[in-house]
Amino acid sequence: MSDDRPGRPSTELRLALAMRGGVSLAVWMGGACCETAALRSAAGRAPGPEAGLYTGLLRACGYEDVDIDVLAGTSAGGLNGVLLACHLVYGMPFGPGVRDVWLRLGDLEGLLRRSTPFHVPTSLMRGDEVFYEELRAALGRLLKEAPADWRPPASLRLILTATRLRPRRDLVRPTLGRPLPVGRSNAYFRFRHRTSLTDFPVDSTGVAREGALNRLAYAARTSSSFPGAFEPARVYVGNGPQPVEKPPRVDMRGVSSETGYPDENLNGCAELMDGGLLDNIPVAWAVRAVAGAPAVRKADRWLLFLQPVPPFPPPP
Repeated sequence: MSDDRPGRPSTELRLALAMRGGVSLAVWMGGACCETAALRSAAGRAPGPEAGLYTGLLRACGYEDVDIDVLAGTSAGGLNGVLLACHLVYGMPFGPGVRDVWLRLGDLEGLLRRSTPFHVPTSLMRGDEVFYEELRAALGRLLKEAPADWRPPASLRLILTATRLRPRRDLVRPTLGRPLPVGRSNAYFRFRHRTSLTDFPVDSTGVAREGALNRLAYAARTSSSFPGAFEPARVYVGNGPQPVEKPPRVDMRGVSSETGYPDENLNGCAELMDGGLLDNIPVAWAVRAVAGAPAVRKADRWLLFLQPVPPFPPPP
């Protein structure tokens, strides 16, 4: 039984991360996520070598447990959120393998489309063909290195922002009069993990987990689809059985805010773009997720907003 008497310092540190968009910040945020994962590892029963000085630091501060239960990301921050979520839930190593992912996805020459005479490309770079396929393959490869005795957190929420290419028609009622038609372009993906209900399944056959990895990788690709650089991402959010297509569209029903609201004449799909167009700083998403996060004992809660600030020269 925990001792939560008034005045007793908390021994649990709970962290929520909000990661903004910006491809130039991606590697920096990846390093910050790596250090945050090392901080959590330092509070475990058998800290690994990556724990470094964090073990002594946590002991000096009186913390026995460190938990990361909220991740909110936009664009490049969304990609880092997916990588960190796979580390937290599945035990995917967050080290050199993740660095290699960024080296591959940051290789502009490898992402560029090949020019074809008398043909106007849909985008400069290949989102589905290269970005998604490379990320999906990397997740499957890195998860094979996860320890068998990995213990996932009791609760985790991952939110990635996106933007509709064509606004969704909706009605608002500002007064008691007639509703006003509006168009909504904000969209998001939300993945949840709890003991009784999870969007991160671990099954013996691997079928459910493979589908989850497809959704995670495509959500990261969607949130990072800057207009012009990448073609819009098409996700299946329609009602009824999914049509047969080659290649098949990723089924995002249940994790996408656009579930049940497909675009017209797209076979139940909706076209989404970079989340940074309308919501590049997802702090509000993290705050809302923190408000709904379960807690069984007193804990110190911190919200980390990852935004690098270059050093300024000293005043003259």
